[in-house]
Amino acid sequence: MPTLPALELDLFELNSTKVECVPSFAFLNVQVKGVRLIRNAIENVNPRAFEGILGTTVVQITHNKLKWIWFDDCFVGLDKVTSLQLDFNEITFQGFNDLYSEKEAAETVSVLPNLIVLSLRKNPLRYIPKTLFAPLTNSKVSFLVLENCQLKEIHPGKIH
Repeated sequence: MPTLPALELDLFELNSTKVECVPSFAFLNVQVKGVRLIRNAIENVNPRAFEGILGTTVVQITHNKLKWIWFDDCFVGLDKVTSLQLDFNEITFQGFNDLYSEKEAAETVSVLPNLIVLSLRKNPLRYIPKTLFAPLTNSKVSFLVLENCQLKEIHPGKIH
């Protein structure tokens, strides 16, 4: 996916392509209310992919091949986003220990401060590491959707 020129849009929609990656700064100086990346071949959202995007409230990256996400790297700059939908991907944390130590979790970059809905529906998550949500500590998440995620374990203790 190439970096976009400076634009003002209500919606940016990329559907049914062979795009495999959302590169860093892909949306730099793009003003867009909603981003939909649906039914592509996206395996990776590079660090700072959304940095510099303006006015976005909804991001959907669904029906792709995402296997891993780092909230504090991938979603920097999405300060107005209220809904992040990562449904129907291949995201799994099986075999991973906690992403951050307790100390690192306390020091991690906080992102998505206005996030209300986080949906990970239909991903083979199986396991939720204790510090997975550390970068969302200052978010307003009140809806966490984990429907049909094949969960077998949620780390015992407080989830950050």
